[in-house]
Amino acid sequence: MKTKDKLLQARSLLLLDHPFFGLLAMKMPFVPDASIETLLTDGDEIRYNPKHVSSLSMAQTIGTLAHITLHPALGHTWRGSGLNHDAWNKACDYVVNETLLREDFELPKGFLTDGRSNLAAEERYALIRQQPAQPQSKPQPGGKGKGGNKSNKKKKQPGKSDPGRCGAVTPKQDKKSNKKQKAKWKVNIAQVLDQMRRTQGDIPDSIKKDLEDLLNPKIPWAVLLRDFVERSAKNDYNWNRPNRRYMQTGFVLPSLLSEELNDIVIAVDTSGSVIDKLNDFATEISGVLSSYQTRIHLLYCDAAVHTHQQLTTQDLPLKLQAIGGGGTNFNPVFDYIQEHGITPSCLIYLTDLLGSFPTTEPDYPLLWVSSLSDKKAPIGDTVYI
Repeated sequence: MKTKDKLLQARSLLLLDHPFFGLLAMKMPFVPDASIETLLTDGDEIRYNPKHVSSLSMAQTIGTLAHITLHPALGHTWRGSGLNHDAWNKACDYVVNETLLREDFELPKGFLTDGRSNLAAEERYALIRQQPAQPQSKPQPGGKGKGGNKSNKKKKQPGKSDPGRCGAVTPKQDKKSNKKQKAKWKVNIAQVLDQMRRTQGDIPDSIKKDLEDLLNPKIPWAVLLRDFVERSAKNDYNWNRPNRRYMQTGFVLPSLLSEELNDIVIAVDTSGSVIDKLNDFATEISGVLSSYQTRIHLLYCDAAVHTHQQLTTQDLPLKLQAIGGGGTNFNPVFDYIQEHGITPSCLIYLTDLLGSFPTTEPDYPLLWVSSLSDKKAPIGDTVYI
């Protein structure tokens, strides 16, 4: 059987038995390349050494194809930009191989594995870089295993895979190519996931989270917190100081006083699960508020408001303490704001979201900063620490 026919047959079998991997494999063409040891991908194509592929059993060919396909699917072709090529390849191989072993794939002899499936490629890369350099052993004919009779006198070129590997990945080295590659595979993954849903196919549990993170990257809560405060402040304009940016166009528009922020209310749920988040929250909110001239109403509440502290930016950084305890009811904070005539530019509530919520949305911006990530507040916006 010709080598390319063998790869096409392996891809067909992969599509039948493991449709998720098979659909991904359809995204890249096969290109023969006798200058490489095993297989290689840059996310655009799969290059392969015909002799190496010929030496594999069909089961190993299927496993190798799944391996090489999973590299760009997990972002290895752009996440490794600027890193040591060999160390990054090893790190990615560990991640991919552990995934494939859990899915019962057969891999060629000499594949990298250590049974640790909970580490990301970047974590493995850091561990590999900490290890002392090991003398390279001589490869066997066909690029598998270690040892053998042939000497490896040729200097290995960049992008070539080490003996014993299922296949290597060549990261993109410039930002433009990385951005293009990432966008391309984001579309590829979305298309495959959509096909899997429509056919009720199974997506491997071991990589579901990685794929979700690729399609819906998590924005750090501190960034969302800062954005929320900035948006709350952008409602104060000064017509006496026109915006210079638009004066040359003939339009007279007010300047934005983004450094001014009306009273802000910070409520702290005193339940136990919030306690270990107090320092992180205090640090971030202090950093945000230090950019503004504002008055801060700090409320501690469980089933009732226990403490009300009035602070200014001169009192930053905030020092938060757990005061109170017991059951949680969020209504008292909203009632307290109304009863005491506070007109906040926004309310930021640090909580675990386990309590009774108001039934109506307040007429000021509301942000819940939650210590738990399995629940969303019915009103306002929610971010998670």
